Amino acid sequence: MEEDGPGGWVVRGAGGHNCAGFCTSDGLVIDVKAMRSVRVDTTAGTATVGGGANNADLGAAFAAHGVYVPGGRCPTAGASGLTLGGGWGFSCHHLGLTCDSLRSTALVTASGETVTASASENPDLFWAVRGGAGGNFGVHTAFTYDVVPSGDVTVIRLQWSGGETAALIDAVARMQASAPRELGLRLAVVSQSRQPPSQPSPLDVNVIDLFWESQADAEASLAPVEQTQRALARTVTRMSFSLAREFLAAETPSGLYQVK
Repeated sequence: MEEDGPGGWVVRGAGGHNCAGFCTSDGLVIDVKAMRSVRVDTTAGTATVGGGANNADLGAAFAAHGVYVPGGRCPTAGASGLTLGGGWGFSCHHLGLTCDSLRSTALVTASGETVTASASENPDLFWAVRGGAGGNFGVHTAFTYDVVPSGDVTVIRLQWSGGETAALIDAVARMQASAPRELGLRLAVVSQSRQPPSQPSPLDVNVIDLFWESQADAEASLAPVEQTQRALARTVTRMSFSLAREFLAAETPSGLYQVK
């Protein structure tokens, strides 16, 4: 949760994660990153998370219970900002956005009142904090989510460097449109040159996927893409969800966000 509030204040959680470094203010900074508890109730099928917890905190706690809340791939991103912004991740096509799993949230309003927002309590506020309006309605101190069993999943990583970029992108897009909803992927197209080129540089295409079905089903979905061009590097394997989270984690080096 990193947001500019009225009157020059900002809420900073999860270590101040933000690509543009906006987690500061010339006014009041409310830092909640010490509120990082994660409590899982397997009987109720819920997890209650402190307002300063990040994806790494959630992953460590959930792995011990074999459960999951749909979320992002960057370990240092805050659960609060993720939820209040909607919450895209590799499982969103299958399980919904992070905000779809939110059962309730506790927050302190500008008047100092502590309130709970849920489907039955302050429902208008509950609607507003789930992905719309920027989450600027107070300081969120806790979130309670519905959790789902995680189990084993299939992870995929493919890379191409041989040209035919447009054909590959088209094939990946068609795969995503026709594949089972249990498949979630990220497609990246990156120049092979880091310098301003005098002419267009060759492009690398890479895809990473999370698939909540078998490895055989994953291979079947990939076949039309790989008929377009053989991948230069290829990983398709089955593993526990906790290991898959590590496999799919964003790899931006520490400090690079400040550079951006």
